[in-house]
Amino acid sequence: MPGGIKIKFNPLFIILLLLLPLAGRFLETLMVLFIIFIHEGAHILVSQRQGLPVKEVEIYPFGGVARTEGLLEIEPEVEKKIAWAGPLVNLAIAVFCTSFYLHQFYWGWWDESSVLFFIQANLIMAFFNLVPALPLDGGRILRASLSGSYTYRAATEITVKLGRFLAVAVFLSGIILTWYGYFNLSLAAAGIFIFSAAAREKHLAVYTFLRSLGVKDKKILQKGGLKGEQLIVSEEATLLEVLRLFTPNRYHLVRVMEPRTRRLKKEITETALVEQALKEGVEIPLKRII
Repeated sequence: MPGGIKIKFNPLFIILLLLLPLAGRFLETLMVLFIIFIHEGAHILVSQRQGLPVKEVEIYPFGGVARTEGLLEIEPEVEKKIAWAGPLVNLAIAVFCTSFYLHQFYWGWWDESSVLFFIQANLIMAFFNLVPALPLDGGRILRASLSGSYTYRAATEITVKLGRFLAVAVFLSGIILTWYGYFNLSLAAAGIFIFSAAAREKHLAVYTFLRSLGVKDKKILQKGGLKGEQLIVSEEATLLEVLRLFTPNRYHLVRVMEPRTRRLKKEITETALVEQALKEGVEIPLKRII
């Protein structure tokens, strides 16, 4: 892909890619592939225009996930712009192709059924991805909105929980519909995808956050300074508990307190805490560091 972006295909997507042509849906398969790449291409274009390079895109049966370096360090409004890009492009394509359908503008394989399928597939891609749960685009929009009231980590956890709830609901819906004679195993597959992707999002969140924190040192050198924030924490707290209190675009000074005497024992910079977390993990208590 242009720009040295790595394309990774999820096993579920490969299975779908093999099953659809076997079922005589080769043209539909090509359309779905085109829609997914246009959707992700919109994310990549907006991201690059914001100065955020995309290193990898993982393609799933119901869309893709573009992994953008430094995403946790951008302003929430920028993350919203990137997240909105994919669904808006799908909606624009659906509206444009509706004019073909209304004016019966067909040629060759581009017949009425193909146009209808293409319009419906774009609408499904857009509205499915706007569901407010990670790892979908709607979840990223919601996380960016919540980051004004919560820490970025807490906002991530809220949207991951919504993603898991949605996954279970979609999976059970697919099973129930199949049981009653409506072949909807695709819904069950969508539920599995959402649950596994949400779990992956939570697993990666802490370590992606740690890596992104290093950007702050560069910002201080480039801009000559960065807005600061002071935290008071117990020496019994783990690094993970402290890191969850960090917010984007703020440099933190952490003052460690002895819980019984309320005596301040030491002040630690954010940089020092991140270095310790990368060396020893995020589960160690602060008292072990000081």
